[in-house]
Amino acid sequence: CGLLTSSYAKNFDRFVYFQSGLIVPMYVLCGTFFPFFYMPDFLQAVAFLFPLTHSVLAVRAILEGEITSVLILNIGVIFFSALFITNWAAVRMEKRLDQGQ
Repeated sequence: CGLLTSSYAKNFDRFVYFQSGLIVPMYVLCGTFFPFFYMPDFLQAVAFLFPLTHSVLAVRAILEGEITSVLILNIGVIFFSALFITNWAAVRMEKRLDQGQ
């Protein structure tokens, strides 16, 4: 995610937009500080779009000893989102490096 962010940021000051526009809402919505099951259904649906939600759910399940199919699903979402974001970042960085030559 850091490489993808750096591929979009034109200068150091632009990282603030990613921090306040993506990272902070992700921490709040994804159940990092409190269980997000108490949030309205709409916000829960938005939270499931972030990979951090699946990471938090996977870590909580492992720590509680609940090895279920939901844990496998969460790990799968983490894996495929990491694969997607890594490929996206690599393509963006290649384009950015080609423009610099």
